[in-house]
Amino acid sequence: MKLKRSSCPARTSYIRFCKDKRQLLPPNLRNAERERLLGQWWRALPEAEKAEYAAAEGAVHGEGAEEQYT
Repeated sequence: MKLKRSSCPARTSYIRFCKDKRQLLPPNLRNAERERLLGQWWRALPEAEKAEYAAAEGAVHGEGAEEQYT
């Protein structure tokens, strides 16, 4: 049985964090510089705040709900 791919890409907690924080960076930054800063911010983020992004990830993907295959 072949499973269908989701129409939306998987969003990890880090990806969600980046999406939220990119708008705070100056628009004239090069991609490499922007991603380096986002990585630094993520690594400096307390585990409790990272957990909030992870919880949002689970809510979107229906984590905890039983999957039904027919």
